[in-house]
Formats: sequence, C-alpha cells, structure tokens
Amino acid sequence: MKLANNYRKKINPIVIAVTGSSGKTTVKEMIYSVLSTKYKTHKSMLNHNNEIGLCQTILSMPENTEFLVVEMGMRGLGEIELLSKYAQPDIAVITNIGTAHIGRLGSVENIAKAKCEILNYLHEEGILISPKCKLIKKYSNNSVRKKFISKRAYTINLMNENHTIFTYRNQNFELNVAGKYNVFNSILAIEVGDLSGIKSIKIQEGLLKYNPVGTRGSIQILKNNVKLINDYYNANPDSVKASIESAINIYKKDLILVLGDMGELGNQSDFYHAQIGKFINLRNKNISELITIGQNAKIISDNVKNKDIKINSFKNNIDTVKYLKENIKKGSVILLKASRSMAFEEISQMLLGDK
Repeated sequence: MKLANNYRKKINPIVIAVTGSSGKTTVKEMIYSVLSTKYKTHKSMLNHNNEIGLCQTILSMPENTEFLVVEMGMRGLGEIELLSKYAQPDIAVITNIGTAHIGRLGSVENIAKAKCEILNYLHEEGILISPKCKLIKKYSNNSVRKKFISKRAYTINLMNENHTIFTYRNQNFELNVAGKYNVFNSILAIEVGDLSGIKSIKIQEGLLKYNPVGTRGSIQILKNNVKLINDYYNANPDSVKASIESAINIYKKDLILVLGDMGELGNQSDFYHAQIGKFINLRNKNISELITIGQNAKIISDNVKNKDIKINSFKNNIDTVKYLKENIKKGSVILLKASRSMAFEEISQMLLGDK
C-alpha cells in the first residue's frame, strides 16, 4: 500500500473514490464512462475494492492517467479509512447507506460510520457527493464540502427493459439500462462529470456508453419467449427491493421472482428476510409467482399473504430448475436475485442450456 501510494503521488491524478452499501461498481463504471469522454481515466477492475484491489488498481495506472476512479468496499470498521489513507481521494462518492454487512457491523449507524471513513483522508479542498441522508450528514466531517442530492431531484420520462430517459436539472439524459436505482446512480456520475468540467452533451455521451459489469441485470431469452433477468451477482435487503420494484415497473404480467438467501445479516437475518416478504405484499402488482431457495429465503415466502401470488420453496438450484422447465408459461419473465453464496449462475446456465 505504501508502494501504491508513492506511485499515486508520482502520477498525481485526480482521484474519485466510490463507496456505499450497494451500487458501488455501477457508479464507478458510470463515472469512468463519463470522465473517459474527455480525460485519460483509469479505474478499479470489476469489483476489486479491498486493499489488494486498491493496490492492483493504482499500480496498473498508466503514467498519463489524469483521473483515477477507485471502488472501496468494507466488511468492518476501519477498512475504508485504510483505503482512503493510501488513495487520498479528491472527490468522495457515497452511493447510499443500507443494510449490507449489517451482520458484521451490528447496526445501520455503524455502517454509516464505516462508509464516512472515506472522508478521513479526503483532500482539504475535496468534496463529498451523496444522496441526502441523515446518517451521512451526522457522520461526515463538518469541514468537508458536501453536495447532497435529493432522491426526488429527477423525473423519469420513459423506461423499458433496456432504455431510460429522465430529466435532471432541466436537462434530459438517457441510459441503456432500466431501474430507478440506475437513474440515481447516473446522477452521481453526472455530478462528478460536472465538477470535472465536462459539458452536458459529453456527460450524456458517456452515460450511453455505460454497460453493466458481467451479467449484472443482463436479459436473456429462453425458449417460449421466456425472459431471464440475471441479477444474481449479489443481494442485500435494499438491492432486492430495488430489483423487484424495477421489474414490476417494467413488466406488466407473468413476473416470476426467484429469490435466494441474503447473506451477512447476522442475528437480524430473519427480520430482513421477513421484510422482503412484506415488501412483496405491498408491491404485488404484476407478480404471478414467488419461488424461494434456501432456509432463510423461505422466510420471505412465509410472509407473503397475497393469494394471487403462487408460492413455491425449494432447497436447491437443481430442483428449482426442474420445476421451472416443467411449469413456466410462454412469455413469462424470471428475475433471479440472491447472494453470491447461492450460486444462482447455476440456474441461469441450466436454463440457458435448455434454450
């Protein structure tokens, strides 16, 4: 890390550091796409966001790099402070404060404290960009410049499964992805681009170049025109709700939710899995079936009381795929969402193998 910091000082790029409970990789990629329209920009690969990934990112930076975009993750207090110490960011972006890793940190307040550690080594003339959030305000240093963005600051004009048009600051922007959460993610990138002296037309150009990393949110067509939404890269209570809401808003019927266990929730696991079930009760429109996999995920289905939603629970991916192949109607939409430990890529691969 000392070697990486020495090289960071030698090249001396403007450093943008991104953290948050969810959306870190997406926002990092969007910021990179925007900055790359004007500057020589380098970024963290994939989600390489720990101390090894930070060193890997900095030390692979070309000598002509003008902007460096680094993602910062954590599983406990003190970890982001360490990353910030050696990255020395000029702009800090906190995407949100949620419940990811609450099993390790014990409370949302501790999560906010951990995320705000990104400011401990922010340049004295640096700035924080984040959503309006009481906990971020509470735990961010009062001497730091801040740009807080309201979650009501934009208007969505059009959204389908692979295209979104929205208005922000009286200007229209487009994305080649769906989801309200992606709109807000892109607004964080717009703010970074604006601070960096990039004109709106170039910011728009950059946003249109953004593509999700790997299979995140990718849509594949199975036989009988069944659509498979691969959103299984990871899951926490906030991202699960966001994915469900996005799918409900886009698809008007025959939506099948395939949900697995959410990890790292500690002794609050039962509570947060039950919360997803109650969320589905409130957002039941367009959902025809809920399938859960795993012991914890069954708590989700146990809390869904809507009789119009067909419910099935399975212990493993193989039984789930067998059921899906035998029972899914033509034209259905399947959303896959679970923590990485559930290996939902197996479901996707087995279904695609029967395409």
